[in-house]
Amino acid sequence: AGFSVAVVDAQPGIPVAPSGPFELRVSAITRAAEALLTHVKVWDSMSEMRRQSFESMRVWDAGSSGELQFDAADIGEPHLGTMVENSALTSALVAVLSEFAAPQFSWRRGAVLESLHVEDDGVIARVSGEVMRAHLVVGADGADSKVRELRDLPTRRRDYQQAGLVAT
Repeated sequence: AGFSVAVVDAQPGIPVAPSGPFELRVSAITRAAEALLTHVKVWDSMSEMRRQSFESMRVWDAGSSGELQFDAADIGEPHLGTMVENSALTSALVAVLSEFAAPQFSWRRGAVLESLHVEDDGVIARVSGEVMRAHLVVGADGADSKVRELRDLPTRRRDYQQAGLVAT
C-alpha cells in the first residue's frame, strides 16, 4: 500500500518452470524461507517434482580433518531445507506477484540498467531508455553487478578454495 515494485531483469521472456531435464541452477531454501513463501502463496504453486528437501548436510575441509554434520532429526524438524530449481522459483514468484500485486508490481523482462543517479530525494535510473524514479534500489544482480559498477562500489574478492556439490 502506497508503494510499487519494479523488478528489472536482463533475462528475456517469462520464466517457465522446467518440465524436461533438471536445471543446473538451484537454490537452497531454508525452513524459514519456506514458511515465508508458503505464507505469500508461492510455495504451493511450485511443482513438487521440481524441488527436493534435504534432511542432512555434511561439510568438511579437504585439507584437514575438520568436519561438520547437520541433521534435521537433531533439531526435531522433518528436513533442514529444500533445493529448488531457480526457474521454478522465479516462475512461481512471477505468477503470484502478477496475480495479487498488479498494478503495484511490474517485471521488466529483457531490460537493461543503463544509468543510476542518486539524488537527495531518491534515485533516478534509466532502464532500456525509460527513466524510472525510486526511493530504494536493491542490486541483487550477481557477481558482475551492474548496480555496483554504475555506483562505483568497491568490492573485495577472495578465493576460499572451496566447492559444493548438489546432485539430482
